[in-house]
Amino acid sequence: MSGRPLPAKQSAGDHAFIVLLAGLTAVADWIGSMAEVFAYEFPSLTLEDYAPLAASRASEALERAAMGGPFPGSVRGFGELFAGFGFGEPWPLHEAAERICRVTDWPALIIIEAAMGEGKTEAALLIAEQAASRNGHSGFFVGLPTQATANQMLSRVEQFLTRAHPGVRANLHLTHGGAAVAEQYAQLIRGVYDPDDTSGIRAERWFVDKKRALLASHAVGTIDQALLGVLRTPHGFVRLFGLAGKTVILDEVHAYDTYTSTLLERLVAWLGAMGVTLVLLSATLPSDRRRRLLNAFGGTSAAQLNVAYPRLSICMGGKIEEHAFTSLRASLVVDIERRADDADAIAGLLTTRVRLGGCGGWICNTIARAQSAYRALQALKAAGELPGDTVLLLLHSRFLHGDRAKREAELERLLGRRGERPQRAIIVGTQVLEQSLDVDFDILATDVAPIDLVLQRIGRLHRHDRPRPVHLTRPQLVLTVPDGGPLDVSLRDVASVYEEVVMRRTLLALEGRAQINLPDDIEPLVEEVYTRPDPPEHNSALARAREKYEQQMREQELSARSRTLKPPNFPDDPFGDFGVPLRDDDDPTLAEDLRAVTRLGDPSIEIVCLHIRNGRTYLNRECTKELDPACVPDRGQIAALLGNGTRISTRGLVQELFRQGPPEGWTRTALLRHRRVIMLEHGVARLARFRLELDDEIGLVIEREGERE
Repeated sequence: MSGRPLPAKQSAGDHAFIVLLAGLTAVADWIGSMAEVFAYEFPSLTLEDYAPLAASRASEALERAAMGGPFPGSVRGFGELFAGFGFGEPWPLHEAAERICRVTDWPALIIIEAAMGEGKTEAALLIAEQAASRNGHSGFFVGLPTQATANQMLSRVEQFLTRAHPGVRANLHLTHGGAAVAEQYAQLIRGVYDPDDTSGIRAERWFVDKKRALLASHAVGTIDQALLGVLRTPHGFVRLFGLAGKTVILDEVHAYDTYTSTLLERLVAWLGAMGVTLVLLSATLPSDRRRRLLNAFGGTSAAQLNVAYPRLSICMGGKIEEHAFTSLRASLVVDIERRADDADAIAGLLTTRVRLGGCGGWICNTIARAQSAYRALQALKAAGELPGDTVLLLLHSRFLHGDRAKREAELERLLGRRGERPQRAIIVGTQVLEQSLDVDFDILATDVAPIDLVLQRIGRLHRHDRPRPVHLTRPQLVLTVPDGGPLDVSLRDVASVYEEVVMRRTLLALEGRAQINLPDDIEPLVEEVYTRPDPPEHNSALARAREKYEQQMREQELSARSRTLKPPNFPDDPFGDFGVPLRDDDDPTLAEDLRAVTRLGDPSIEIVCLHIRNGRTYLNRECTKELDPACVPDRGQIAALLGNGTRISTRGLVQELFRQGPPEGWTRTALLRHRRVIMLEHGVARLARFRLELDDEIGLVIEREGERE
């Protein structure tokens, strides 16, 4: 640097430069700390002699860390880039993306709004490829809403890089809280950098640390990893530095509450100031959210946009444009069948529909409801109502990590685009089934949810072009709704996890509907629930719910803004709040005001399930792998312990576990020091007022004082 003082009035670009410089300095310090490369030199060595030696060692350190240059993107069209992926001719969205790439001035913000199954991910990868070629981007990061969707995306990105760039070396990492137990990621990790091995997809070990993963040329993870970059954390600069020079792809950007959405807008602002190309994907993005995202990137004319859905919105140099394109498929008309909240009855209905063949899905709003639904199906199969070869699979977030990973892989194997589709199957799950997963059902049952999530769930129906059973040629949605009118019905059982005003507006929007037409009904329904004012006659229960909701949104937005960097165009010092930095570690006992939170929710904690027999502790239910929790576990035991873990958020139980410390031997292991142990005897543990049972088929069941959670 020249040593000249910064101008009195700094711009967004000046502030972005400071962030990048801070990130570069931290990364340079890490690399310069490689003791095996930068050996101690006696003071007698002159600066003139040391300088070329240091430069040579710096090159070696960069090589050992696998810090390569720009990834070789290309300007290949969609057909050439995705040859061998089974698409045939480019789909309409892909053709539109190709046209946009030819006229885009990089960097840019591109928002893709299209129905489920239109190929949004492939369009985003096409844009990333073009940006790497035309703007020298070094790779890309794909951020998704859940660990399950990130795990599946890792496979798709690995396949893309392998086929699109045969023989080219690529550094690909998975970055989220459960990455350590993801088998596919473990297979990619390389222990020692080999400069002579110049091809293939791998994950160089230097980047495995969660603070370094975004520095790799390519990364897939939850959106939280990027959002941490704008929170007041000690290494937020490093995360933003890692995203700089990449194309950042964020999927399902509609899927967050006000708190997380505020963080997202701040992230968009900083990435825009740093010259990052952003691609945001959604099928159900409300117009107000679209305008706010475009404005955050620097757009100045978002209010005048009115191009019909589906569309591409582009912000370049402050100018905003929109481009329409046609949908891939003709309208998909989905028949709606309403059912009361009766798990046995819905299980019977699905049994009847798939008995002659077909693959059904059943999405429940809570884990306890999903477990009850699965039990009902198990009972019907045991009674012979379902044929013995019917595949039943349950998926939710309270399976042990190792078991959940196997179930996710099994789901993709069965119902993915190229899955080995069984003759009949019923898959039960929670919200993990509704977003980004490329699975396909012939019939779907679902609890009622906010309208955008209902539409996302419908997007799993008839998603792929394939032959259907004769009796399921028309897509069928079985919708569980509470008994009563939209304005006064109790939402406690079916939809208690969602905001009341959004649920009542959704019930109003769906009232009397026998069908939903995709994609034609997507935007009108989303706008009706999230944007249009409530009718004046609905001014009692709905008005009270709306007032409560608006107050919560104001509080969430204020909370988010208090935790983040100021905007890059902030006229004063945007880094002044760093006197009290937030921590992004996994310590569950950390005070809420000091925690770097990317999503709001009940306090949660990671647990590890162990088994006891005759006073001894074992890793497995069969009690054949003994473990001494007081000892420091070896690498193999750590992997097994992580696989035996899951995250719980049950109130009361979490507080009880907070008061317990981890085993002494685990406190010296970074991956285990914040986890708590549940000791199971014959699969059951009791803690305070709670009974926990680990069931191989339905996961961890939590009951409080005799009543299931």
